[in-house]
Amino acid sequence: TPNLDKLEGGGVHSCRAYAPGTWTLPSHASYFTGVPMLEHGAHDVPLANDQLEGATYARGTGIPIRGLDERLPTLAEQFVSRGYQSVIVSGNPVLGRGSGLLRGFQHGVVPARFGVLVEKNAVSAVANTLRDELDPLGGPLFLFLNLAEAHQPWSAVPADLGWAPPRPALSFMGGGGNQPWERFYSGEMVEEERAAFLAKLTDVYDYGIFRADRSLGVILDHLRATGWCAEDCRVVVTSDHGELLGEHGLIDHGFYPWEANARVPVVAAGVSAPSLPTPMSGVAVHELVWSGGLPSTTPSVTQAAFGHPHRARATGGKFYADRMAAYWVGNQKWVWQGSLLARFDLDADPGESMPLPVEPEPRPFSALRQVVHDYVATGSADEELRKQLEAAGYLEGVEAPPAEPGL
Repeated sequence: TPNLDKLEGGGVHSCRAYAPGTWTLPSHASYFTGVPMLEHGAHDVPLANDQLEGATYARGTGIPIRGLDERLPTLAEQFVSRGYQSVIVSGNPVLGRGSGLLRGFQHGVVPARFGVLVEKNAVSAVANTLRDELDPLGGPLFLFLNLAEAHQPWSAVPADLGWAPPRPALSFMGGGGNQPWERFYSGEMVEEERAAFLAKLTDVYDYGIFRADRSLGVILDHLRATGWCAEDCRVVVTSDHGELLGEHGLIDHGFYPWEANARVPVVAAGVSAPSLPTPMSGVAVHELVWSGGLPSTTPSVTQAAFGHPHRARATGGKFYADRMAAYWVGNQKWVWQGSLLARFDLDADPGESMPLPVEPEPRPFSALRQVVHDYVATGSADEELRKQLEAAGYLEGVEAPPAEPGL
C-alpha cells in the first residue's frame, strides 16, 4: 500500500480499529450515521438456531435484510445541509438505493454488480462526475469512495507484478455445485489442495488491496490537481470489514468477529483530533469525517454477528449457525459464541488460539452478549436491496440485474 503509506507518513493519524459490523451494510450504516449496528438496524435479521432447520428460504436464503432507518440522518445529508456538494462512487452494489445509504448523495454512480467500478473505471467515474456534474462555485465537496478491488470476484495477479506469483482470477462462490467455497467447508479438499487454495486466495486478496491503494493514489492526485482537495482537505480511509483467509477454518467475510474479519485500519489526514485511540470503534469514523474530531462519548469497541442460515445448512451446521459478540479493551478481547465464552490476549495470541478465563467478566461485555442473545429485529428488505445483496454475494439465488451503473 505505497499510497496509503505515503498519506500516513505526512503527520497523519492512524490506529488499529474495528469495523462497526462484520460486513458491508451494517458497517457503512454506522459510518454514515455514527450509530452502532444494533441501534440503526441495517443488517441481517437473525433467526434462532432452532429455526434454522425449518426455515423458509426466500430465493436461496433464510435472512431477511433491511436498510437504514429513514429517521437517522446520514453524513451526505449533513454535509449537503452545510452547503457541500455530495458525490458517491462505489464499486459495491450494496450501497444502492434500497439500502438507504444513498440518502443525501446528489451525484455519482453505484453499479448493479461487482467488478464494474474498479481501478480505471472507478477513477474515470470520479473524474467524469466532478467535471460534468459539479459546479466549481457551488460549494465544497464531500466525496465518498468505496473501492471494491479487494473483494471477490478477485482479478488475476499479473506475471510481472514482482512480489507475488501470477495467479488466475478467483471467485469461489456462485455458479452451481463443486465450487471452492463448498469444497473448502465440506472437507473435500485434501491438505495439499487446501494449502494451495489458501495461498492463491491470499495472493489475489493482497493484489486486490494493492489495486485499491493504486486507485486511491490516482484519485487523490486528481483531487489535488483539480483543486477539490485544497490545504484544508480532510481525508479518512478505512474499511467496512476484513477478510478471512483460512483463520479459524473460515474463508470469506461476515458473520464472525474474529480479528481477520473485524480489524480494519483508520488513517486520517487533516483532522483536529490530537490522537486516535487504539483500539478504536469504527462508529467513531462518522464524527471524524464530519467534524475532524472524536465523539464526545467514546464508543465501546464491540461487534455483533448473527448466523447465516443458508450457509449453515451448506456446511452441515458446522459453521455460520451461531450469534456472536466481541468486546475489546486494549490488547484484551472477550468473545461469546454459543457455548464459547473466552478472553484472548492479542499481544501474546494474535491468532486467537489460546482462550483464557473470562472472569471477572466486564459488565459492558455481559450486557452486550445478552442484547445479542435476545435480539429480535423486524422488517425485511425491499426487492431492490435484495438484488443488490445478491449482486454482492451475500444472498444467493438470483443473478444480478444487467443494469448500467448509476444512482
